[in-house]
Amino acid sequence: MAEGTRLVRDDSNGSSTTFQHAASGIGPFGKLTQLGMMQMVELGQRLREQLVVEDDKDEDDEHCLNEQDEDGYYNNHALFSSSSTTTTTTRRLTPDNIKVTCTDFTRTILSVRALLVGLFPNNNSSNSNSSCVIDIDLRHTNIMIPDPEPRSTKEQEILEVASAQKPHVLEKEANMKHLAIRTTFALRDILSKDANKIRFGVKEGGSSTTTTSSDNNATAATATAPEVLPWAQLAEITKCLHVRNRLPPTISIQDQRDIAAHAAWRWFQTLSEPRIAYLAMAGFVKKILTDMMETHTDVPLHVYSGHDSTLIGLLSVLRLEQPSTWPEYCSYLKIQVYKEQEEGKLYLRFSLNGELLRTYWGVEGNDGDDGEPIRMLPMEELRKGLDL
Repeated sequence: MAEGTRLVRDDSNGSSTTFQHAASGIGPFGKLTQLGMMQMVELGQRLREQLVVEDDKDEDDEHCLNEQDEDGYYNNHALFSSSSTTTTTTRRLTPDNIKVTCTDFTRTILSVRALLVGLFPNNNSSNSNSSCVIDIDLRHTNIMIPDPEPRSTKEQEILEVASAQKPHVLEKEANMKHLAIRTTFALRDILSKDANKIRFGVKEGGSSTTTTSSDNNATAATATAPEVLPWAQLAEITKCLHVRNRLPPTISIQDQRDIAAHAAWRWFQTLSEPRIAYLAMAGFVKKILTDMMETHTDVPLHVYSGHDSTLIGLLSVLRLEQPSTWPEYCSYLKIQVYKEQEEGKLYLRFSLNGELLRTYWGVEGNDGDDGEPIRMLPMEELRKGLDL
């Protein structure tokens, strides 16, 4: 899987010098399974089909605003041609035409390597041409993680805690508390004794070990279970067990769905606050916009391998239409750059897993939720709005 790729880190010997995030896992935990690898290979194949136009199709590589399909959606043009003959407007999809950035986690590295196998099925180390080696840049990628520990700024931490203490959040947390206690108790024989030391995700309010429930089972669980796990961990653990048909009998499929939905709600609830979203993700958006300027020059395709929380952070800071559930593994956010023919202005178009996402950027009313979302966002407007 590593053939044809090279990891680029800050130091010369290739070892990690970045912070260790709690979600990176310990030992086999946090690694990517064979099933996960195959899913990423298949995603790479699907993306290749979207990005490369076959020789027998009359496809223009230029992304133009004035070309729309019958439903009014902007055309999803291919960036590359499968032809061996390239022109000023077409090029082949080769390792020279892609840049890859990845957080320094074992599973995100394995994920993007598997993706590249699907994108470049014929690329391997047997070819001595150095251009076939794709660098995976792991440097300075903390900006891709919205919940580093400690937070990048004290302000973000303070605002997250304040958000978790809002009355409607506390009310919903109280209503869901019994499920968190019961699930943690049911997982007690699966998790290691120090599992409660591993914590990540947005800040949560309230006590993690107390309950006012009169349910005898809940009381017993509170007395003997380890410290209640945060929603982000509960969502990941139960999802993994569900996929493998290994959920404990006392955790139903509906329980798992409720946990995942609440975890997503907590993330979106926190990051929907513009200042928190800005503090958490503005650095990464700045990098994306800087990289986008290369799409019309040297490098037409940039790939970023991150986390479900990275997706949620981007959806929030870009004020995109948001899903109600946690992003599934292999989810991908595509950001396309379009150039206006007459004035040369650059516009951004967004899609999640192939579905168009509109943005509320710059269309809010006085009450903050009016206005019709737009399909194409002027890049300059985004840069100004984020003070970039």
